[in-house]
Amino acid sequence: TQPESYYRHKIGIEGVIGRNFNIALINADGSGFADVGNIIVLEDGEKKLGVETALGSSTILKQIHGLDHVNDCYPVTGLDSVQDRIIKRKLEDSIIVCVKLLREGLKPGGTDNRERLLRTYLRAISYLRVKAQLTMPYLNQVIIDYESKQFPGSELNIADVIVKYLSEYEQELVNGKILSKEDEIIATVLNQ
Repeated sequence: TQPESYYRHKIGIEGVIGRNFNIALINADGSGFADVGNIIVLEDGEKKLGVETALGSSTILKQIHGLDHVNDCYPVTGLDSVQDRIIKRKLEDSIIVCVKLLREGLKPGGTDNRERLLRTYLRAISYLRVKAQLTMPYLNQVIIDYESKQFPGSELNIADVIVKYLSEYEQELVNGKILSKEDEIIATVLNQ
């Protein structure tokens, strides 16, 4: 249903591309289909080199169990008070991503794409926290609860890392250290 370029991907090896088609499962309520993965043919223009499958476990579980959203596979509890459904889902997603990336040892920064991605997600938590009218201690408890359910018995305390980063970042914005359009948007929300 998409233009041909949508189904062609650079693989990382010069001259090799991936051509894919989607795998979908019917929604539990029968209302249509949702993508759960891809089958990718690797080729170099002359011949087919191999086949790769890419399946998302959370998208499959969402379909099998009739869940509302993929985030429901890794529930972030304590956000029921967030009235705006879009803000709630984005906040859940940002928390899930940040906890996992920080547990992998990644640090927020600006030197490579992974560091920038983490920094962007952390800043999204800041913005969404304010929009959802959640206090920093409340957010801290939400993250602690999520982490304890997803990683039981772990000695890591990523909630403290996130809250420390957000507190320092938000204080910088309040003090006028605005270096980007992203900072400006978050500073505006903080000052409302």
